[in-house]
Amino acid sequence: MVRTKRQILRVFLLRWHRRFGVVLSICLFWLAATGIALNHSVDMEMDHTSVGWNWLRSWYSGGETEVKSFDAGAHWISQTESGYLYVNGVENTSCDSSLVGAINFQDLLIAACANSLVLLNQNGQLLEHVDSLYGLPTPLTGIAVFEDVLLIEQSKNIWQVDTDNMSFVETTDSVNAVKWSQPNLLPTEYAEPMHDELMGPGVSWERLVLDLHSGQFFGFKGRLLTDFFAFGLILLAFSGVWVWSSKPGRWKS
Repeated sequence: MVRTKRQILRVFLLRWHRRFGVVLSICLFWLAATGIALNHSVDMEMDHTSVGWNWLRSWYSGGETEVKSFDAGAHWISQTESGYLYVNGVENTSCDSSLVGAINFQDLLIAACANSLVLLNQNGQLLEHVDSLYGLPTPLTGIAVFEDVLLIEQSKNIWQVDTDNMSFVETTDSVNAVKWSQPNLLPTEYAEPMHDELMGPGVSWERLVLDLHSGQFFGFKGRLLTDFFAFGLILLAFSGVWVWSSKPGRWKS
């Protein structure tokens, strides 16, 4: 028996309607479960209950938990991925470039960023941002104190710093014995509260379920996937109606 184009189309749609329906059933279960939970979020007090899982807090904070820290005498100076500087685990100021070192010199705490020097007093209060407008040679690659002289390194060039008038003089003296400031592991007493602050207080169950329902939990790709499933459900509905209505003899009395 020779099939008509209408019959061939009906068989094709019927076959793919079933296959696509199996895949979309997972999405339907996901949407239905999260939708029911959201419908009763007030009854279950989901908006007042926070999820305290560390990995989830890190996910919502953007994963900003990497910290670079330097020992500056009795103080620790740290920088987060976003550029904020912390003194002893407390947010202080920001730096628009990577932190390359920190030292305790005379009455100053000095954080050396690639494009600037950040001067603080012993209480961690900001005194000055020194950059190329002051004649600072950049980009900096290191900072150190050698024989009571403050030194900064720019690539392979070494400069002496006079903090009284903030001047910079290139030196050709042998500096092989200089111990440049190196990153170190931040002590637990500062690391733990700083880590908690970076990850944030957590999210409510209602926010989590809502983001799972909409796909927002997985960002832009998650929203696209949700849109794809929604479009698939529309196609599934149309194909189902067409396959049902096109069955031979459906409309005969």
